[in-house]
Amino acid sequence: MLDLLKRTLKSPSTALQQAVEGHFELYLHTENTTLKYQLKLSKRRRSLSVEIKHNEVLVKAPYWTELTYIEAFLIKKQSWIVEKQTQQTLRPQNQNNYQSGSKILLLGQWITLIIVSGSRFNIKLDTDDKQLVITQPKNIKNPAQYIRNKLILFYSQQAQEYITPRFQELQTQMQLTAKELQFKLYKRRWGCCYASGLIRINPMIMGAPDWVIDCVLIHELSHLTHMNHSANFWQLNKDFCPHCDSSKKWLFEHSQALSMH
Repeated sequence: MLDLLKRTLKSPSTALQQAVEGHFELYLHTENTTLKYQLKLSKRRRSLSVEIKHNEVLVKAPYWTELTYIEAFLIKKQSWIVEKQTQQTLRPQNQNNYQSGSKILLLGQWITLIIVSGSRFNIKLDTDDKQLVITQPKNIKNPAQYIRNKLILFYSQQAQEYITPRFQELQTQMQLTAKELQFKLYKRRWGCCYASGLIRINPMIMGAPDWVIDCVLIHELSHLTHMNHSANFWQLNKDFCPHCDSSKKWLFEHSQALSMH
């Protein structure tokens, strides 16, 4: 009886239609389209949010939220939702199948991966036709793994050639000096700064535009002064990188295309 009373007090709107988790459809009059979305509820959540990933819409809501309130929220956000879905539909999707014809990113540009069979390995970047041609030996037992390894090596070499001198330039501008710069493949981070002064950068960041790469480098260099994410850290970061929010957004939207896992 006490538990029932607690639930009633927490949920004054029980007379209305309480939302339940699942997949739903909502007609958007302004956009003249039907929105399909998945709803997830949480007792710990305090506000509504909507995420669009791989063109699918996920709505997260507090446990006691009314369905009408959720629908009103989606109707208010309908223009933004449709715009994001359109962008993701038009953007080439890289599923990392490492097959000829798939798309990869290099300095913010989509490059077509071309795989040809030959007697020995070779790799050639054609910037005019925006193609990366890889010659794969005929006796390879696991072609996908082979191409993946060669792509990681390619991005590592590109990072050495491009990021190393740019890193030096930014150190001079910021009047900061790292003990060492290394490149390491990470699953969920673009860089890391250690208390020793060592900075490691994920070579896959070479898929991003130059201004995004700069933002990642500036972020890690700023940690040489502030080994935290305090207000002072963000102020130093902002002094040299005014478009931090835009670069974070770009990396979020293209994280799948930059992954090698």
